[in-house]
Amino acid sequence: MSKEYLVLDDRVYSETHEWVKKVGEKRFRVGITDYAQDNLKDIYAVELPKIGENLEQFRAWGQIESEKGASELISPISGKVVAVN
Repeated sequence: MSKEYLVLDDRVYSETHEWVKKVGEKRFRVGITDYAQDNLKDIYAVELPKIGENLEQFRAWGQIESEKGASELISPISGKVVAVN
C-alpha cells in the first residue's frame, strides 16, 4: 500500500521537494513538501536565511537536520527574505 501525500494546487513544486506559493502582489512563501517532511523523519534543526538576505533561484538557502542527516534547502525562486517562520 503506497502512502498518499498532500499536493496543493496553489503551489509550484520543485524536483528537490521545495514549493513556492504567491501570497501577495510581490510576496511569495517557500517551504518543503509533505513528501520531504515525511521522508526526513524526525527533524532536529532548521537553518534559515536572515531577514534581508537575497536568495538566488536553484541555490542553497538553508539546511535541515533530521534523523536521516543534513540536507540543503534549494530556493525555487530568487528574491529578498522579508520574514522567516
